[in-house]
Amino acid sequence: MKKYYIKLFLAIIVLAIIAIIVSKPLYTSRKADTASNSQLEIKAQEEIKIRKGSTSLYLIKAKEHVWETNDEDALKINMTMLNKLMKTINGFKYHEIISENPQKYEYFNVTDETAFVFCTFKHSQLTSKFYIGKHNPQYNSTFIRKEKQPQVFQENGELADSFQPERQRWIENTIPLIDEPSINRITIKFPDKKIVYEKTTSNNWLAENHKSYTKQATKLLETFHNLVVEKQVPRKEIKKMLPKHETYSIDFGQTNQKSTTYMIYLLDDYGVYLKDQKESYIYKVDKQAIYPISSSNYYEGL
Repeated sequence: MKKYYIKLFLAIIVLAIIAIIVSKPLYTSRKADTASNSQLEIKAQEEIKIRKGSTSLYLIKAKEHVWETNDEDALKINMTMLNKLMKTINGFKYHEIISENPQKYEYFNVTDETAFVFCTFKHSQLTSKFYIGKHNPQYNSTFIRKEKQPQVFQENGELADSFQPERQRWIENTIPLIDEPSINRITIKFPDKKIVYEKTTSNNWLAENHKSYTKQATKLLETFHNLVVEKQVPRKEIKKMLPKHETYSIDFGQTNQKSTTYMIYLLDDYGVYLKDQKESYIYKVDKQAIYPISSSNYYEGL
């Protein structure tokens, strides 16, 4: 009987030790003495690289407020996503230090091999490098590290999704929206005719023959405002598929602003493509949406 109680007592001790080990935190944190949070301005950068393992995304600034993939396709990047990413980085507090031990970097996934690695460059020189590691057990914060700094910090939020380097998720697939209230003149050019609508002070649209074409003008504006973009066309494909001259063009003149002209290409084999005259980017658009306004027959009688 005594042996039974001895074994039971030993079992309780072993279980207690295991419970203590399991409940012991894998890491502890401390507050940073001083928080360094210098702002990283996207306008001061020329190149960006995001990498996870063998998957990399290279971006290059084409011009002010416009970034492209740094490859032969030269696809326009969604600036809303890129600005949001920069806001995330500039929002790091660097308040809570988790570790300063390089031997623990791999556990927190903040090494070149394990992290989401974010780099910026200017004049081909590295200007910043961040390691975005794994989330904490509660999924409410993420471990990060800056290049040449030993500290691993814990930042609020599950951040990995913001740094995914898959190219397709970063591509801009919306056309620049027209500002409907400011538009006061619409010009449609077909090979055999040119049509002009002008907006009156009473918000009616009149053609050059002074007839009312408010219905047609309203349809045009609605179509372009709600146009569905199926994909952005890589530059290397554009030359192969597009003719030298567009099928027709639509120019939206805006009050106190430069007009916006869209070139429309109707291709039997490929569908409908749209190009902003100010840009070199071409988008495949929803054929069903644009079809009602794609023919000069729609404007018969002008």
